[in-house]
Amino acid sequence: MSSVVNLKENEGLVSKLYKTNDTGNTWSVFESNFGGSDPRFRDGLSDFEEVLGHPNHLYATGQSVIAKSLDRGKTWQPIWGEWGMVAQPSMNMALNPILPNELWVGGQGPIENGYLVHLKNDREEKSWNDLVPNPTVVKEIVIDRDNPQTIYVGWEGELSKTTDNGKTWKTLIDRHAESHFFFGIGISPGNSNIIYAAKWKKAMERQILEIYHSKDKGLTWETTAFPQIARGGVWDLKVIRSGNQDRLYLGLDKGGIAEVIVDNL
Repeated sequence: MSSVVNLKENEGLVSKLYKTNDTGNTWSVFESNFGGSDPRFRDGLSDFEEVLGHPNHLYATGQSVIAKSLDRGKTWQPIWGEWGMVAQPSMNMALNPILPNELWVGGQGPIENGYLVHLKNDREEKSWNDLVPNPTVVKEIVIDRDNPQTIYVGWEGELSKTTDNGKTWKTLIDRHAESHFFFGIGISPGNSNIIYAAKWKKAMERQILEIYHSKDKGLTWETTAFPQIARGGVWDLKVIRSGNQDRLYLGLDKGGIAEVIVDNL
């Protein structure tokens, strides 16, 4: 288990990888070459994934780079982009759980252009820079385990979906006018027809928690508001199955972690 933080050293921003062997009680610096050798342009690590069944095989993202490690994070080699490229320092990534040679990554370029990249066997299959109206940014990517060519992407302004591995796309929720960022997307582990989504609204510190809920893979939606949670802007969403319930865990902007239980699914 590992985590990443950025620390300032000698007035420079240095990316450090930390490792724990005791489920988070203690941490130590894990040395690696992630970000390149030039400290002036060294990338911070924004997201990483382990290839299922191959714990030494990792992928990670920087500012505008995708890198691969075959020794559990000690050494990294870019497979898309380069170290130190100009872009917003946040990329989101999803490794296809059924087709582990396929990787989806998105972020925001230097002119606030939201981009999405599909890689296969460590090579770019296709990329998009205008899939949704700019300015925007990719905030979440979720792949349907039951239908591995179905991918949900959360952007600034909308939630979109493909059912044919990126050949065609459909907008499921359009909130560009409201500046909603869809950080949260979750698929029910017990029924892939059931989709959850949640958003963060730009420039609003206090916002009521709202959860979008679909029973037909995003064709139609219901919204449930939780007015008792005033700091309800969502930055992350995870779904855990427990009996006949879905338990939603939501990381909130300045609001801690909320749990929402959905019964009788």
